[in-house]
Amino acid sequence: MAVSEARIERDAVRVGALAAAGICVPATVIANVLVDDDSSGGLASLFYLAVLVGFAVGGAVAAHRAADTPYSSGAVAALVAFVVLAAVSVAVNLAQGDSINVVSLVFNGLLAYGAGLLGAAVIARRASA
Repeated sequence: MAVSEARIERDAVRVGALAAAGICVPATVIANVLVDDDSSGGLASLFYLAVLVGFAVGGAVAAHRAADTPYSSGAVAALVAFVVLAAVSVAVNLAQGDSINVVSLVFNGLLAYGAGLLGAAVIARRASA
């Protein structure tokens, strides 16, 4: 049995990642301004949900542009956006002398991937209906 080559459509991933970042970056910046570091209230949760929606939108945008590989392109687009945002966040935290929670990074990366996959699934289901 031959192993099939997994593919993603780079243009779709790029556009999806940019769409995700276009939502996630402003939401994160506004959250950093408005939400206190010690806050675990509803406002922090609202911004966290907005960021997850941004990753889902990025996955949907990528899936819409990727005719052959909507699921993988959508999930990878969200993950690419997350990696870029996480790298910036880690750099800022290190510059401020703050610690880096690796478990939190991995968990949030998995959530971003899942949100991108969910956005892709919505588009793929609509296209097949």
